[in-house]
Amino acid sequence: MRAEPGNEPPTWGCEDGGGGIGYRVSCLWNHSSAGKEYLGKGLSCEDLPAFAVRASVPYWWSFGRQWEQWEQIGEDCECVCHGGAGDDECGGEPGLCIGEDEHWEWHCDPIYGWRHHGPDWVLLDLRDYGYSMPFMRNPLVQLAPYRDCGPHPAGVLYVPCIEVQGVISNPKGPP
Repeated sequence: MRAEPGNEPPTWGCEDGGGGIGYRVSCLWNHSSAGKEYLGKGLSCEDLPAFAVRASVPYWWSFGRQWEQWEQIGEDCECVCHGGAGDDECGGEPGLCIGEDEHWEWHCDPIYGWRHHGPDWVLLDLRDYGYSMPFMRNPLVQLAPYRDCGPHPAGVLYVPCIEVQGVISNPKGPP
């Protein structure tokens, strides 16, 4: 058996912020990640509280069949003199086929042997085995961080979200 990534886009799950399916997904957080575990990395690779963004990629399962089969693998042919009507198919030994109703033709005996077949890869539809989808999602995808701050856990990307307050009114009055 083998598993290969499918052509379907990944599924993203944003902790407290939605998610979706696609190669680009937006996460919307209504508050900062303050109070979360310190698993994210800041601009200087310092530990910061962060939301977890998880991804899973569809994998298709298939199995391969291989077998050996006894079958004709070739022929052993020779040019022989044959009685009766016919055209000369080959040039046999001179002087052997000189009768009026004789001609040269190929006589072939089959050669048998074991021949390997496969692997014939057959795609499995996992719904036939009780799964809800035809493929299986792999949640242990190695997500690439945008900078190198040491080892990165598989299947999750930690995103620090620092709250920023916008200016609601101009303290100097109208322009």
